[in-house]
Amino acid sequence: MNFLFDIRYAVRLLMRSPGFLALTVTAMAAGLGLSFYMLAFLDHIAVRPLSFKNGESMVIIVPTLNGQMSGGSVSTHEFREIKDGTTSFSMMGAQYLMLQT
Repeated sequence: MNFLFDIRYAVRLLMRSPGFLALTVTAMAAGLGLSFYMLAFLDHIAVRPLSFKNGESMVIIVPTLNGQMSGGSVSTHEFREIKDGTTSFSMMGAQYLMLQT
């Protein structure tokens, strides 16, 4: 009974100010839409398995400087040198990620 009274009171207050009602509904819809989008994005990126045959045998090549990981990326020229000089991989590919700040 108290819950029903609270709902009716909230609806009554929102109907008194239609501008605030529009803003509230828009903010709730945007938040809900963004939440669904992020859930779908994270599901696609982190949860689903890779769509490659034998994906568990994939390796990542990381550049090092004096035996320490440099945190950088492999250039196109370096990738081609590694690809041409390596015979232990059945196939090689590269992906370039450009992060904007």
